[in-house]
Amino acid sequence: MGQFIFSFFGFTALAMRFVGGVLVLYRAISMLYGEDPREHKGRLSPLPPAPWAPPVCAAPWRHRHQVVNKLMGLILAAVAMQFLINGVKALHIEMQQATPAAVVSTK
Repeated sequence: MGQFIFSFFGFTALAMRFVGGVLVLYRAISMLYGEDPREHKGRLSPLPPAPWAPPVCAAPWRHRHQVVNKLMGLILAAVAMQFLINGVKALHIEMQQATPAAVVSTK
């Protein structure tokens, strides 16, 4: 099925590497700099404080969650960049292996 979709739209695996890298990088940036508020319309907060925990105890836990989220965003950004680097390397190899176009002499 994937082969059919790729051939139907003219996609290559290389294009998917770039797209994957860009999408993962987009998500990583949103983790590093905070969520897009439009994503949370109509949803409850992802980290409601436990009803038995006093508010003083909930604040440090929430801070730890934010720190972990930012660290995971940093790791995800590194993964995204590796996708893009691999795509650029593959593109470079593909371009080197392509036969050069015939040079037309105008003499």
